[in-house]
Amino acid sequence: AQVTNNIDFYNILTKMEPGNQVSLMERLKSEPTFAQEYSVFSDESLNKLMNGPVKEALQLTSRHGAQSNLVFSKLTGDFMKPVVNIVESLLNETNLKVAVISGHMDLIVDTPGTLRWVEKMQWKNANPWHRSARTALVVKDTIEGYVKSYGNFFMYWVNRAGHMVPKDNPAAMAWILNKFTS
Repeated sequence: AQVTNNIDFYNILTKMEPGNQVSLMERLKSEPTFAQEYSVFSDESLNKLMNGPVKEALQLTSRHGAQSNLVFSKLTGDFMKPVVNIVESLLNETNLKVAVISGHMDLIVDTPGTLRWVEKMQWKNANPWHRSARTALVVKDTIEGYVKSYGNFFMYWVNRAGHMVPKDNPAAMAWILNKFTS
């Protein structure tokens, strides 16, 4: 973190709080500490979004973030493990729509790495998906990202967004949700 001048792992355009200057690898090696610290996103704007309009729109009774530590502890065994085979099974054996959404400014789950595993997937429509065009995701005359899809698989690249796409680029996320669910 000192070398990068406190760049935030979740969005390279923002800074981490001073004092949180332990390297990403050191944090990942101390998984329980890392999980407890980062499974509850302390960013006030995310809490405001999730516990305000999102909670109201979805008519949720629980508060966003209250269950994060419990969920993360229950899923610890799956943390940082590949699930490509599960995604391939969903694409090959079901009609479920599958979306991969990647914020360009995410350091941990970066777009080039995400694209690499997506392009290596072995599924029945992989070749047509590779040949399909990537098109601009345009909202109010602004390119908010890109989308590439074929059949029931969609990949979205979102501009000006890190790990928390809905918080960082709500216009793009609203467009994605509208298109994906319609």
